[in-house]
Parts: sequence; structure tokens; C-alpha cells
Amino acid sequence: MTSKPILAFIAIISFFSSCATIIKGSRQSIPVSYKQDNVNVYINGTKQTGALPELYLKRSGEPLKDSSGKKGYVLLFHKPGYQDSIINLGYKHNGWIWPNLLFGGIIGIAIDIATKANRTLTPKELVIDLKKD
Repeated sequence: MTSKPILAFIAIISFFSSCATIIKGSRQSIPVSYKQDNVNVYINGTKQTGALPELYLKRSGEPLKDSSGKKGYVLLFHKPGYQDSIINLGYKHNGWIWPNLLFGGIIGIAIDIATKANRTLTPKELVIDLKKD
């Protein structure tokens, strides 16, 4: 009879282990709306196909094309006859790692940190309004 509470406790800990990875995932979708048509999108210097309605990016970031060794995202929005818009995506820590601390999920904390699922890219949505040259 005493094994049921122990099994229930293990099930609860297992559920909350690596909460951020389970709930948020290692990638994030960022919706993008454009005030102009036919805007070219570059992510870290790589041209994307068309004006994407959303960006689906790794929370860990990608290596930046400089000598800093840092990871992140530099977004460039370009259309001939308009000024470019450059946005640096940052991140903040989300709260999904705290259940791991509360329920003793050291393995879950390690997984969330390794996958960067404990991060939320910011800004969470983009409105691109390019200015005429």
C-alpha cells in the first residue's frame, strides 16, 4: 500500500522534469507582419525565401557572423527604395525552469539549460514598417 504514494510522487517529479523543454520546446515561433509587400528577410546574413509570416527559430540562437563567438539573431528587412530595418533578437529567461527547482528535477534543469528551452526570444512578435529612402 505504501508504494502507491511513492509511485505518485515519482510520476509528479517525472512530469515536472525538464518543464521548459516539454512545454515550450527548443524552438520559438515569432509572427511577423509587414506594412509593405515583397520585403526581403535576412537572418544572420542569410537571405530567406520570401517575406515570412513567421520566423521559427532555435531558442539557443545561431553563431553570429562576427568574431564575438556569441549566438543570437540579427534580422535584416530590405526592400529596394526603402531604408533597411535591422532587429537584434535578444532573450529573457522564462519561468518554466522553476518547477524543476521546486520538485527536485536536477536532470530537468540540465536538459532545459542545454536545449535553451528556458529562454524566450524577444521581441515575441514583429511589425515591419520600412521608411522610404
